[in-house]
Parts: sequence; C-alpha cells; structure tokens
Amino acid sequence: MLIPSFAVERTQVILEDLLALFAAKRLKPVNVFVDSPLAELVTRATQRYRNGGFDLMSVPNIGFTHTVDESKRLEKMSGAIIIAGSGMCQGGRIRHHLLNNLPLSQSRVLLVGYQVAGTLGALLRDGAKHVRISGHDVPVRADIAMIETYSTHADRPELLKWITQHGPISSSVFLVHGEGPALTTLAKDLSDNAVAPYVITPTLGETWNLTPGQGPNKTVEARTDVQMQTNPPDWTADFAVFESSIAKRLRALPSDAARQSAVASLSRAMKQAEGF
Repeated sequence: MLIPSFAVERTQVILEDLLALFAAKRLKPVNVFVDSPLAELVTRATQRYRNGGFDLMSVPNIGFTHTVDESKRLEKMSGAIIIAGSGMCQGGRIRHHLLNNLPLSQSRVLLVGYQVAGTLGALLRDGAKHVRISGHDVPVRADIAMIETYSTHADRPELLKWITQHGPISSSVFLVHGEGPALTTLAKDLSDNAVAPYVITPTLGETWNLTPGQGPNKTVEARTDVQMQTNPPDWTADFAVFESSIAKRLRALPSDAARQSAVASLSRAMKQAEGF
C-alpha cells in the first residue's frame, strides 16, 4: 500500500495511528517504510521534543530509507506500507512508486489529504483509468482509497471565528488562498457577518492601494492573458487515455481505407492546432 504524504506532521501522525492499530491488534503489524529523508529528519526532531507516546525511531517494523537505491529496492518487496512524498503526488519519491504499482490490481493507494484540482492525486481520487507519470502512460488498476480526516487546516467555521476574534477590522479583508467556490462562500459569510467593510478576493495581476482611513483602491486591473480556472484541465491524463486506446480503436474500424481516413483526420487536426 502506498500512502502519499507530506513530510511535516502528516507522516508522523500516520505513523502514530498505524502503531496504535498494530498495538490494538486491529491491523497486522506489517513492515512500514518511510521513503522520505525530510520526513525522517522531522520524525527525529519530533521524538527529541515529545513527552510520551510511541518511539517512532525504534519500532522494529518501521524503516527509513536514505538513498535512491534503497528507495528502488522497496519495489522488490510485497505486503508492505510505503509512505512517501509528496502528499498530492506532484513530485517526490511517491511518483516512482506509483509508476510501478498503479498497474497492479493487488496494490492500493491511500490518499490521506486534500487533493487540489489538476494534481495527480486529484486525478486518482476522481477515478482516472490512465495517468501520465514522468513521460510514461500508466494504467490505473490499483485500488484507490481516500481518508479525508487528516487535514489540519482550519475550515470555514474556524476561519470565521479567527477573523471575528481579531476584529473590529476597519477596512479590508483579502482572501488570496483557496479554490474559487470556497473563496466565494467565505467572502459571503464574512460580508453577512459584517466582519469588515470590504471583503475582496483579488485575481492574478491586480494591484490594490491601501490608505489608512480609506477604502481599498484598485490601481491595476487583473491580467487578461491568463485564464483563471477553478479546475484546470490536465491534457496529459486525457492524452494517456487517448493514446492507450487509439491502436485498438483503429484496428476495430471496418477497413484499411477507414483507418487511413482516421489517421489523415488526426493529422489535419494536429496541423490546425499547430496554427493556433
């Protein structure tokens, strides 16, 4: 089982939970490998300053890899849990493990955090049957599971409480981090609760002038050359699906003439796209 995880805090919490499950005999004590040098450093620091609990560095069935070769040797094992970064599968050693394990029906990927739209983690969460990793088209036969309770970010009620406690706010609140629908909802809640006279969700390229005693003044408009999208499309995933099916679809056509016509149509479409 692969667990994509952030090195700081998330990995340590997961290790604690796994050890608790092992100790309670609710889970067979399998080997767990943390394939992240940064996660090991953070875990050591956690152990140095903690009081009580499990000693994560001395449990026999928890191991930490250090080199790339050690990471690659994990592929020869079975029945183990591998925890590696990054949490949204956008980089790090987890991509190597996904490349080798996603095609295997006996493997499982356990996503333990929020997956931003457009990331590899989000594609897996949403049921993609093919993905593209490091230039390779990878079929997804592994079981994909999701646990949504590990996030330690404040949700909307906590954010509202925090901002309200810092009031009164005489001028503006700028919301600059989050996806479109969530920002819109939070902005409405802040306005409805009269937290501040102005609640602004700026877009890329805008410049705002803030003057004490006055409302915010936008001096530069948003960029027009960048299309802001809530769910950016991932053409590599679409291409992986298309590429994996095109040969089969061509062979299924009724004649060589039909196949030649389809190839010619694809060629024309590519030339037209190149002219954009």
